[in-house]
Amino acid sequence: MSSQFCTDAESLQPEVTQTVPDVGHEDVEEPAEETETETIRSIATSVKEFESFSSSLPEITTGARPPSAQSASSKDSDDYWDEEPTPTSDVLEELRKFDELKVTEPVAPSSPVGATQDPIGAENRVQRPTPPAPIVEPPPSSPVPSTTSQITLTPPSASTAPAAPVAEQAPGPEKSAVVVIAHSQRHQAYLDRRELAWGVQWEIARLIANGDIDSWDNIHIPTLDQLRGTNAEAAPKVIKLLLPSSSGAPQPSVVEPASLGESPWAELDREQRAIVEGRGRGLGCFEEDEESDSWKYGGNVLQRAKLHFKPPSAVGTSAIAARFSITLEPQKRGASSRLARFLGSRRLIQLSLPKEVLYNYRTALKDYLENAFILNGRVFRVFHVKDGHAHLMETSESYEREPSEREGDHFRLSLADLIDWANPLYFNRKQPMSKWSSRFSLFLSSTRPGVSFERRNVITDLRDIRAPRRDGEAGPSANRTMTDGCGLINTAALQIVQRELSLQSLPVAVQGRISGAKGMWLRHPTNDDLEPMIWIRESQIKIAINDDDLFILDVLNTDYAKSPATLSIQTINNLSHGGVPDDVFVKLLSNALAASTAIFDWTRPDGIWSLWYAAWDAGNLVKAKLRREFSPSPFEVAYDGEGVDDDDETYDMDTARQALCGWMDPMSGIPDSFHEFTIGLLEAGFNPARLPALRDCVWTILGLQIDSCVRKYKIPVPMSLLAFIVPDPLGVLKPNEVHFKASQPILRTATGPATHVTGDVLLARIPVLLPSDVKKVRAINHPELDAYTDVIVFPTSGHRSLASELSGGDYDGDMVYMYWQPELVESFSNSESTNPPPGLRAEFEEGTETGEAFISRTSELGEEEQFGQIQRYLMAGANESYVGQYSEFYAQAIYRLGYGHPETIRLAHIVAACLDSPRTGRYVKSDVYHRDARLYGNRQPPHCLDFSTPRERQRIGKPDERRPPFERTENLPPFVLDTLYRAKKDQRARCLMEFSANVKEKIDVRQDRQLLAPLEDAQRRARSFNDSGDDRMENELARLQRFVDSMHGLYLKVYRSIPGAINYVPDTPPMSESESTLIKDKLRKVSRMFAKGATQKNLMFFSKEEALRVMASYAYLSDIERSRGKKCNFAFRMAYRELCAIKAAARSSVALVQEFADKKMPHRGFRRVQTSGSQT
Repeated sequence: MSSQFCTDAESLQPEVTQTVPDVGHEDVEEPAEETETETIRSIATSVKEFESFSSSLPEITTGARPPSAQSASSKDSDDYWDEEPTPTSDVLEELRKFDELKVTEPVAPSSPVGATQDPIGAENRVQRPTPPAPIVEPPPSSPVPSTTSQITLTPPSASTAPAAPVAEQAPGPEKSAVVVIAHSQRHQAYLDRRELAWGVQWEIARLIANGDIDSWDNIHIPTLDQLRGTNAEAAPKVIKLLLPSSSGAPQPSVVEPASLGESPWAELDREQRAIVEGRGRGLGCFEEDEESDSWKYGGNVLQRAKLHFKPPSAVGTSAIAARFSITLEPQKRGASSRLARFLGSRRLIQLSLPKEVLYNYRTALKDYLENAFILNGRVFRVFHVKDGHAHLMETSESYEREPSEREGDHFRLSLADLIDWANPLYFNRKQPMSKWSSRFSLFLSSTRPGVSFERRNVITDLRDIRAPRRDGEAGPSANRTMTDGCGLINTAALQIVQRELSLQSLPVAVQGRISGAKGMWLRHPTNDDLEPMIWIRESQIKIAINDDDLFILDVLNTDYAKSPATLSIQTINNLSHGGVPDDVFVKLLSNALAASTAIFDWTRPDGIWSLWYAAWDAGNLVKAKLRREFSPSPFEVAYDGEGVDDDDETYDMDTARQALCGWMDPMSGIPDSFHEFTIGLLEAGFNPARLPALRDCVWTILGLQIDSCVRKYKIPVPMSLLAFIVPDPLGVLKPNEVHFKASQPILRTATGPATHVTGDVLLARIPVLLPSDVKKVRAINHPELDAYTDVIVFPTSGHRSLASELSGGDYDGDMVYMYWQPELVESFSNSESTNPPPGLRAEFEEGTETGEAFISRTSELGEEEQFGQIQRYLMAGANESYVGQYSEFYAQAIYRLGYGHPETIRLAHIVAACLDSPRTGRYVKSDVYHRDARLYGNRQPPHCLDFSTPRERQRIGKPDERRPPFERTENLPPFVLDTLYRAKKDQRARCLMEFSANVKEKIDVRQDRQLLAPLEDAQRRARSFNDSGDDRMENELARLQRFVDSMHGLYLKVYRSIPGAINYVPDTPPMSESESTLIKDKLRKVSRMFAKGATQKNLMFFSKEEALRVMASYAYLSDIERSRGKKCNFAFRMAYRELCAIKAAARSSVALVQEFADKKMPHRGFRRVQTSGSQT
């Protein structure tokens, strides 16, 4: 990351008028009883305040909208220096006021169904004057014009008059700047009149924006008549119709969906029907009717764009703004989020931001992002920036086009409407503005609708269990919240979640969001009501929102335990500081590498089966398949084990695309992933000893597996697990006791596989930065808790939450590593808690302006200026937080000064604070950063921490100009990672050498006669005809062979022209997405041409299927002969499906259609059966 400090970040921080720290982990005082007169006066005051604010902020409206959806919030870890956070009761009080405003007659309090079965007891309930009401209507206000609601924009320099506004449109800002991604007023009028589908319009805009079509003038309007119809019918035709090519080769930017499964068109049609209906079907949990066609929910299409930064020579000016441009990527199926389901996938765009711009031109970027972005007459505006991406939504505005109810335009929202729906500023005015703006990332996290609740069954008066404050104790009250972030849910609701998410077993806990709450929900220990019910704790309520239509629990993850787990650099450093000897880690590494190598040895008994599963496991293919078939879902945690950190709400579409990359070439059938390539060959009956292509893949996967272990020290620990943590629902655990029971005997112990672990264990939660972040506790087997499987149960007794002792964790979805490996546990000693050094707070800029202060400060501003202030907060994610830089500084300090040195401790606290900067509004001061950068920055890492690959060093292509690495202080013991670095180099080379020597003798370079059978059969038949005086078949066969030879030459030519393809080193991590996509697209074009060879005219003796089989067979022969038995890449690239079918047909095989093949995956128990005997 850049070492420069952007001074403009300071100017963006508003004047601090009131400091209100974190909301969500605080002491909740019992609300004082109000008399009827006081209540009426309070309501009247709230209404007056709201009306006054509404008049000053016209963006927030209460107009008609689609059926509402629920909100949730980002993680609220405590600030180190906040001693008295604002009580959660501020949010609860707003909820009470909202509910009271709706009551026209006195209503007697009523108990929700099943409330009497609450085991927590009445003493832990907040007494309310009215029934539970988490979501209510806002106080009434007079409607006011919105600056971005239902208006027609005209650019300042436009020469044509804007289209006439439709009814109910409000006037827009006259000076709004616009950035045109792709738009033509003349063409758009035609597109709208002919009702061309949105997928068609996106594809046309993509060709224009990406420069594949120079100008709209090159698109002849009459031609567009051929693109009428649904997305599924018309969108696939766009490229072929508008971008004809004599060579048939696509332009570099023209990438089509890889297969029907990846295609978004049918999904867009379903979503469009739901948008026009306006009944909220896209949200999910909708009762099926005759028109629902079993469609469960929407939001499954990704719309991505990229921001490019051109050099001055390309634009003729050095002005920063003029150097920005945007290109569009193909729409693809992918993750569903709450916001995408609410608005519709077509209403959202994720814009990738270049690192160069983020680091060096931050001010210009934020100015640019404040513009309205025009795409086919529709206006998109930025509402959130995070992790290098800007998120845009289509607003109710129109640009040189007439809104159309046939397209559902009357259901669009303005940006102010979105704020009002998701996180209304007035109702959440007690929060710091930085935290308020960070809440929007909640709606972008990958979720699936799980279960819908009746309002009466959403119970919000379940109090948190809190430990009493000890005399003289300071610090955040979240440390004393024993149930922080975890509520309860009954079995009836979990059964619906199991059905909706197609889970194999009933979960005991789910991570999700509902209304303004987020976190984990644990199965209620006693409630057996038949209606789904949910209990929300005070610490879970983050946002006061107006969403009275639906109460849907959107699920991120369900309970799951992964065993074994791994060590990491952070945990190794901590355990070493805690007393674990270096040779323990070396031995674990050696055992892990030996086990990995043994699994890939196909020469062992049942070695092919082990190899098959190893390829599944190494490629994480279960997770990838689940993403492709169902969109990212709670299934994923069941096979990945890492979970979804509630600090990281945004689903990154780059990650989604990588997970979705394992699709296949629709013509040749070859998978994009070499893991799936390997599995397909094994399933077809190939053996690595006989097939060079398979042998190469096995070698590559083995190398990657070894590197994943040794490169960043991700060392498997046999006796370990990773699981979600939950608070004890029965209150039976004592302080520093934990309970875990696995649903299956997956835990390795000294006596064999088990479901329980007892004795001393180590607990760790990432990030592990401080000596006290790993804790030794006692694991017990408590029979009363056995029903809570696959989660680690933490105590609710003691003076402090055990979760908070693990890097400030809580129970809103945190996953914790648990180790019971004797060599680790016996030698480790706990460290005392480490407080921040004095004066740490003075090293940060305070930016904790509250919503209340913001409203007061901006109340006299004009509409445009005030809205600009709000949008600046919405784009706070573009501010520099220095997480990467300080992480590097911290690593350098560990090596130079030691893990427990005060300076290392200071940097650890800064890293943790930087992670929270976008939420807290606290940023490291410029002078502090530059001082630390002079000490630790621009310096090479120690050899043990240098993770650059040969390809990365080759790509840089110049000497490292950074300062030499630090030398370790003389009085310190040897650095544990130095020891591991020397060991891993030797052991990696030894493992690969032993594996190579073991399998080399088993290699058979003879040609596979089964693959040659179709060619030999055709040659025999041709000779028979030729002997009868008929040479036509022989001529046809020769023609097919010549065609294959010509395609082989084209393949080599194309392959060698691709940058990085020839120089790709198999035993290094895969090439970048852009390189991989370029190779895939060009080679797919060649395979498409190869397949057309089977449909040549005048083929009398070969059907299409027979011709393709013979061509595949000859391609294999040609490859093997040219490479002397060493390669056959061309044959499998062109005819993977045919060659696998030929091989399978020669053996005992079963027929399996593609739809079932796509859903086939191994059972998790397979690995235990295959590896139980080989573990050491």
